[in-house]
Amino acid sequence: MSIITKVRNRVEKRIAYVFFRTFLRQDKNLVLFESYNGEDNSYSCNPKALYERMLNAPEYKAYRFIWSVQKPEKFSFLQRNPRTSVVKKGSYGYLKLCAKASYLFTNTGLPSYIWPGRRQKLVYLWHGKPLKCIGCGIKGAGDGKRSKAKIDMDYRSSGRRLDILLSPAPVFSDVMSQAYALSDKKRERALLLCGYPRNDFLFRYTKEDVARVKAKLSVPEGKKVILYAPTWRPYHWLGGNHFQHTGGLDYDLMRRKLGEDCVLLCRLHHMERGSVCYDEYPGFLYDVTDYPEVNDLYIISDLMISDYSGTIFDYANLKRPMVLYMYDREQYIEHANGLNFSLDTLPGRIVENSQELAPAVCEELSGFSYDAKYREFNETFNCLEGADSSGKLLAAVIGQEKK
Repeated sequence: MSIITKVRNRVEKRIAYVFFRTFLRQDKNLVLFESYNGEDNSYSCNPKALYERMLNAPEYKAYRFIWSVQKPEKFSFLQRNPRTSVVKKGSYGYLKLCAKASYLFTNTGLPSYIWPGRRQKLVYLWHGKPLKCIGCGIKGAGDGKRSKAKIDMDYRSSGRRLDILLSPAPVFSDVMSQAYALSDKKRERALLLCGYPRNDFLFRYTKEDVARVKAKLSVPEGKKVILYAPTWRPYHWLGGNHFQHTGGLDYDLMRRKLGEDCVLLCRLHHMERGSVCYDEYPGFLYDVTDYPEVNDLYIISDLMISDYSGTIFDYANLKRPMVLYMYDREQYIEHANGLNFSLDTLPGRIVENSQELAPAVCEELSGFSYDAKYREFNETFNCLEGADSSGKLLAAVIGQEKK
């Protein structure tokens, strides 16, 4: 599709949206949810947690819900609930519902042609606590697929349109405000301090949940489970939204060192999906990149291997061991658009080569201590997390609106 065609389509949708917003009656009990741009993994993250909290709470029994997705046929299961509908993102039905909904929740942002009216609430929930610089705060020339100028334009537009921006802890408030270029006045009005709704499950899960997930993945009982969850590298761009996963684990070495007592779950970042084949290690390595719910993987894991990923913040809520495999530390610091916090603040042992990794994993599995550094990390970055951040956020957004 040419640039001219894209611009024309965007302008047409903007005009249609303004028309619908002007002439359609707004529904005070209609809520629209969208995750990850409506892609295949879009029934997830903070919007999913809020949706399920509203669905099961008596105080929201009068509300109806819309899920925006790119392939509605894949999400037809949501319509088993009579109060839930699915709409194709970008369609005229989507434009109508965006115009009618009183609340729009997103974890990445809505298209630039969606500009809510003054009686609507556009809530940006984000999708991970940002160790890396994001939005207008990035230090480099771009993120691989977009230039710095394009990123600034997109985030500034979002900052002007949003009504509420979630900050999951006070230490993130400056980061989030800078990312969306919020003025002091807009920040005071829009910034909402609240833990991540998606992490409620990490405080409420049961032994039955652990057994259910292991059975679903065919993970044998009695084996130690290690989760490998790295982030993507902007300097390994393949084109479009796709990046190459390189420099990963030495799986042969890991299998030899860990033996028969462990299994390894590999979850690449969704933008690196399909860039590695894991067929050579049956019974030891499980490819869980496309598994829909990362929280399930957290609760069955005895240890997590990560690097510079936001998964570190979420997993730390479980107070379990982590090993941070930073084989490209200098390159990442120099070329990944900057870090908001020093790597030295992270909990977990840092290793920089594959020979050290397996021994470090074994040592942490056998002698892990939830030490003062780990406690300080949770007190700083996870201080607002709990079993019902969803309820607190909804009370702040919808309860305040009712009042």
